[in-house]
Amino acid sequence: SKCAENQPEAESWFSPEAHSSLKILKKEYRMLVKKYHPDVSVDTSSLAFMQAIMTERADILEQMK
Repeated sequence: SKCAENQPEAESWFSPEAHSSLKILKKEYRMLVKKYHPDVSVDTSSLAFMQAIMTERADILEQMK
């Protein structure tokens, strides 16, 4: 299972570019939400995926400060 806390770069939900560009991060986040949000995804893991995606996004935003 994906864990944003100790995820190696290759296992990231976001591209390396998204880690340094807010614009790219926002774009990729929107794409991930459209794909994995529990309201649109039939995947039973979608809620866990969204939580991991949001956690990683928060971590990236924190690192950008």
